[in-house]
Amino acid sequence: MKIKNNNYEIEINLLDDKPKEDINCFLDPDGMIDSDYIKYVYIKYKKHKNYFYKIRCIICDAHLLGDRFFVLNDNILTLMLNFTILKFDLNLNEIILVKDVDTVACNYELYNIGEDYLIVGEFEITRLDNSFNMIWQWSGHDIFDSVKVDFKKKLIYITEFMNSKSYSITFDGKE
Repeated sequence: MKIKNNNYEIEINLLDDKPKEDINCFLDPDGMIDSDYIKYVYIKYKKHKNYFYKIRCIICDAHLLGDRFFVLNDNILTLMLNFTILKFDLNLNEIILVKDVDTVACNYELYNIGEDYLIVGEFEITRLDNSFNMIWQWSGHDIFDSVKVDFKKKLIYITEFMNSKSYSITFDGKE
């Protein structure tokens, strides 16, 4: 996946094996290095006018990364690696904040709501503040079949899988 903003061009890939390039900057926020179920999040980036790339590779849980697993704001890349969320400072080339999020089942999507973050998982919607402290958490009765975040209306629409029950909750976590 390739993304860019006014300052950076970034390529993020999820790999099954360690990248072939010699990278001496592996990070392992979950302590997963000895697990059989690891993936490598390979981040390659550069400032727009630079000619060289910086590279980071993060070892993480294999159950992660839907279509939306990162948020890019200025020089801060926030990554949701299933139960772990982290902020990576592209200027410093290092992780500046890591926290495990207490959620049930896998997490698939990460959104930025002002200064906060919204995490969509299999069974729960979780809102975190800028320091990854939980503001609220909302659970349904079944696995979510679909979740749609409407930024204009500030609503989250959820439909459950087995019972097809639908909910709409506000960005404040109220039904």
